[in-house]
Amino acid sequence: IKRAISTRPELHRAMLRKEQASALTYLAKQRQWPWPDFAQVSYEIRHPLQPTRFGLALALKIPVFEWAGNRVEVHDAELKLRETEEESLLHAIEYDVRTAYDKVQRLSKRLAALQKTLLPASVTSAMAAERATSESTMDPLKTSVIEGRRIRAKRYYLRILAEYHEARFALEQLAGPGT
Repeated sequence: IKRAISTRPELHRAMLRKEQASALTYLAKQRQWPWPDFAQVSYEIRHPLQPTRFGLALALKIPVFEWAGNRVEVHDAELKLRETEEESLLHAIEYDVRTAYDKVQRLSKRLAALQKTLLPASVTSAMAAERATSESTMDPLKTSVIEGRRIRAKRYYLRILAEYHEARFALEQLAGPGT
């Protein structure tokens, strides 16, 4: 799951959108504060010189219309939306990977069971039927029916094996290589 989360580009895009929304929220909050537009210090030089002939000018931009916080609320809502989007993507990725992993495990157990029981039993019964036919104790038609069952068992095994490999491939696509 960690590998899937680190390699999914849509999750990286969602994280970037969340960070952008966070930056816009920060900027909207900063716009509410008064900011100096310019500052000026001056000294008037005339005869007679007096130390009190200086001037100070400071211009502040006071964002009266920003104090209502409408922009902040909009950007906060967008930030919450982006966080929810990221969380839903995380949950979807986690669910997909877990589902694919569970399918691989289930098919692996089924393959092991088939290899232990069905395939050896079908081969054993086919060999016994072949011996019985060669000794003329069994009808060749029954032998062909038993051989058909062995072939169906092998086909079933191969179908489950193909499903297993498809599930492994799907898991590898979801979680990234190396799983």
